Amino acid sequence: MSLDASFYPNARIPRIGAIVPQGMFGQGPMTWGPRSRAPSVASALAVLALAAGDIASAQPGPAPASRRGWLPPHMAWSSGATAAQRATAMATLRQLERILLAVPELADPDGFEIQPVFAGGHRPAGPNDTPLPNGVIRYHLGLRFFAPTKAIAGEGCDCISVVVNDDPPAAKHRGEGNFAIYIQADQGRPIPHVTEVHGELLNVPQERSFLDAVFAAADALPWKPVSREEFITTLIFEYEGKGGSKTAEMKAAFAKTPHQEWMAGAPERRRNRDETLRVVAQTQSAAEVAKLRETLEATEREVTDRLRQSEPIDRANYESAQARITDLSADLRRTLEQMSPTERRMPALVDNALTDGPFVMGYRLSTDAAPPTWLVRTPNYDFWRARRSPVEVRSIRVHIGISGTGLRPKVQRALWQTYQQLDWAAVNRLLDDPRSGPAAAPSESGPPARPTSRVSRHRRILPPGPLEER
Repeated sequence: MSLDASFYPNARIPRIGAIVPQGMFGQGPMTWGPRSRAPSVASALAVLALAAGDIASAQPGPAPASRRGWLPPHMAWSSGATAAQRATAMATLRQLERILLAVPELADPDGFEIQPVFAGGHRPAGPNDTPLPNGVIRYHLGLRFFAPTKAIAGEGCDCISVVVNDDPPAAKHRGEGNFAIYIQADQGRPIPHVTEVHGELLNVPQERSFLDAVFAAADALPWKPVSREEFITTLIFEYEGKGGSKTAEMKAAFAKTPHQEWMAGAPERRRNRDETLRVVAQTQSAAEVAKLRETLEATEREVTDRLRQSEPIDRANYESAQARITDLSADLRRTLEQMSPTERRMPALVDNALTDGPFVMGYRLSTDAAPPTWLVRTPNYDFWRARRSPVEVRSIRVHIGISGTGLRPKVQRALWQTYQQLDWAAVNRLLDDPRSGPAAAPSESGPPARPTSRVSRHRRILPPGPLEER
């Protein structure tokens, strides 16, 4: 498939193939930067920047679809990328589209329509939720499915998306110095050439499922493992606050019982009551004002008596709550103190199905890295730093989701065949620094293992070992 005017519905551009050297947009991976041929790349960027104009303003138009069952593409670029950067990103997305089109069920839709969506332009956020300086640009290709047609269905579902330079995961907990940690999604079955797999796609009719295949550049990973000590100290900081400010605030909330709080507000309530009676007296008779006074004072006495009677129980409950606040902090610190230096350096692994092992703030720590254990990580923000170009391919995430329109039998079959037939190696080659060989990235906790059940998985317990130097 050539990159031509049919993909830019509202942009007045000549056919790229007529002015770009043959093979510039042909099959095979494209690389941008020092490794590529500078004259050809520079020429291509110049041509695309001048010809395409501002792609960000392009909207779906009446241009004919490029193949049967495929609708004209939708462009949704933000202003965070220049025209030249968008053109380079589009070239990468077109290569990803060609890889997807190698799956027959996608190339020739049967019983559904597909609309490609090209979007992107923002830079991933760092630990302070502000764009990373010198960061790469995020962009993606989405395939929106309509069954049986867009005209009939109206609404579609983005069942497939391919994201280049995806954002760092949102922080689950934040420690001192804005140290962000997150809990890794469920681990999936390894796929050759894929760095890491999350979730599992199911070939079961009407069964919702998803799969995320993450490809990461060979020079680094987008995450770093978090040690047990880092995990627990982060939970302590998040719970207690800086200098214990949060726990002090929580204890203050239980410092006075409801009766004490009620009595402390008595003077203000009396003033409000008197003011209410004064206003009412301007329009009501003295007898009516007296009756209202009696009602308000009776309510005051009734509430006071009820809270006085519950004072002993309330005080005991409040003292217990304050004690629990203190005990939880003490338990966290005690758990950390009881760990040896080696145990503190062990990676934080969470498996809440276990009944033994350290238990901290609702997390059961494990020594077994095999699924379904969750790995605790922190984003490696340097991974998103642009080495050669803001649109270089640092990572790719392929998402296949069976839900909504994806549950239609013919759509679900196409999604399953995509999982089965996709050229994962070709996707890996699009990385600016591809990983060599079919193996996934090494686990931060030891060699990967794929036991078939939780019972067999628990037979493999990793020996305690420190994290590698970071």
